[in-house]
Amino acid sequence: MATYTSAQYVDTAPTSTEAGEQLCFQASYTFAAATTLAIGDIIKLAKLPANHVLTDLRLETDALGATCAGSVGFLNAGATDMSQAVIAIGSLATAAIKNEDTTAGLRVAPASSGFTPIGIKITTANTVDAALGAKITITMKYRPKQNIEV
Repeated sequence: MATYTSAQYVDTAPTSTEAGEQLCFQASYTFAAATTLAIGDIIKLAKLPANHVLTDLRLETDALGATCAGSVGFLNAGATDMSQAVIAIGSLATAAIKNEDTTAGLRVAPASSGFTPIGIKITTANTVDAALGAKITITMKYRPKQNIEV
């Protein structure tokens, strides 16, 4: 299993102290060479700040190789596995734009300390390598959690 990390994953996304103010953050990963993605590979894209909740998630992806499939969402604390899918992408074999599509996908308790990793888990390996320069981009919208939220 391999892990790929976007440049934006290094720092946690910006925060706001204004209650209810929605923020937008974009992160992307570009493959440096033809890459064979395997089942269980993780692409770490962004870090949702502590005490913030996701309100929307959008994925833009180039073709990542024939038969490649995966999901986008919340990774576990160690960013080694998917804990909750927000976009159950299915095929990544062709270029696509997808929005949040799971009814309970955004209903995940926000981290009260630290951050919540956001990324992609590959669920079906590709039989043809992702091309040099293939790019995956997510745009996440989020806001500070309200005191009444768990």
